[in-house]
Amino acid sequence: WEIPIQNWWAAHGGTYSWKVSDTANPTYQDVTPFTKGVSYTFTCWAITTSGAGQARIGIDDGVDITYSSISSATVWTQLSVTKTLSIASTRFRLLLDIEYAESNYFDDAAISVGAITTGAPIDYANFNSNMYVVLGSVLCKVDTTAGATLKAVAVFATNPTAIIPSLNNCLYVYMGDTVNYYYMSTSELFTQTNVTDASRGAQWDAKLFKMDNDGNCWYATTPNAAAPTWTATGNITDLTSGAVKRLFVGFDSTGDDVLCAAHTKGLKLLDFTGAAWLDTAIEFGDHPNAGKGAVRWRDASYISAGLGVIKYVADSAVIIEIGLNQDGGLPTEYNGEITNFIGANNTDLFALVDSSQATGTTTSTLLSYNGKGWRCWWVGDSTEKAMVGGIVSSAYGYRLYFDHNSVVYYIDIPRGSENPRKLATTTYAASGVHITPWFDADWELGQKLALSLRVRVDGASATETVVVKYRINHTTTALESTWITLGTITSSGTTIYQFPD
Repeated sequence: WEIPIQNWWAAHGGTYSWKVSDTANPTYQDVTPFTKGVSYTFTCWAITTSGAGQARIGIDDGVDITYSSISSATVWTQLSVTKTLSIASTRFRLLLDIEYAESNYFDDAAISVGAITTGAPIDYANFNSNMYVVLGSVLCKVDTTAGATLKAVAVFATNPTAIIPSLNNCLYVYMGDTVNYYYMSTSELFTQTNVTDASRGAQWDAKLFKMDNDGNCWYATTPNAAAPTWTATGNITDLTSGAVKRLFVGFDSTGDDVLCAAHTKGLKLLDFTGAAWLDTAIEFGDHPNAGKGAVRWRDASYISAGLGVIKYVADSAVIIEIGLNQDGGLPTEYNGEITNFIGANNTDLFALVDSSQATGTTTSTLLSYNGKGWRCWWVGDSTEKAMVGGIVSSAYGYRLYFDHNSVVYYIDIPRGSENPRKLATTTYAASGVHITPWFDADWELGQKLALSLRVRVDGASATETVVVKYRINHTTTALESTWITLGTITSSGTTIYQFPD
């Protein structure tokens, strides 16, 4: 940033400098954009024509002003001021100020910004046509002009615990049990309340709920106030601190919406009239990750515990096990535990399988359930790395966002037809592997004779090939080794391979 060229008397650099002689009204310039909660340093050279002059510079964030020291030097002297902008800041204004109506000149101004260090992902939210994500202490959003980048909105003194778009067009930033929560307007102006004990929450029945780590729960109808009123609505007292992993809106036995609490031992429903949390038939053996995956999708609630997933149709009291631990479970190379669900649309329920929760060398995956079975969408590029959360958003295109190893990724998902042969813009990996289940001709114990294999391929060419391999008799469980190659297909049509012996 450069001071505008106006008056000549002397210059620290170049030909001109800026003269300030009004003691009542500092010269200022507003800088945009800026990030709330970040430290900025403003430097500028100053000189006075006599020792009576008093020059200083300052930073005004709309909350208060921080000034540099005062200089009366008759030689060019560099002034410096550093300020961490308030989370509630409304502007970033640079000031050239004098305390005595002497000839004071300023030149060669500059701004530097402190480093912004992001942390592990915490929560995601769609709000005001933007996708927001908390990365450690930093609230970021998708840069809608670039699409593939995130930009910082605010840096908090401590890590938020949840972000919830809710009542009165505000994004609520919960800060845990000991720090007062904030709310953010659509203009990204923050106000801190005088209320603590907000570790997790959800909106239900035109009310915003908050819960602390001990299971105490409150609701408010006007939570966007500096001193809002919250009303207690039942406590979960039979669980240890931190046992509730997620609040979400599900179904009760009549099919109506109800606030649900997924926890390490199972699922509870809120009896709002009676101000009590009621047990359900969903019970776990105090699984440490139970309830991290909890969402309403289609006509049921889905709750995870490890790789197990229960589909709970409350109005008909039906419990169906549809987890990834069935039929032999996942290959050991992809072992992990579900840490979140993302309900995309009516076609897919996404699950984050976190390999850092398993023992051994494993890789995290993004899987989806379509009501009939599971399929793999994405595999991590390194082993034993955490996956926390994600969201489907139309902030830029139509995308599924998720994280792996503290990095946020996205996949473009189709809004209409999902047939890959109909979508010319579908992006594919350079290569991939499809492994079939073992074929036993519905006779597991008996010996069979395989004579040939018929493979039909469409779209193959010299540069788009299919390599066919096989193995027999369960001699290995390794995914990549001990395969016998039958051949490489380079053209479309049907290829028949005769087994060699």
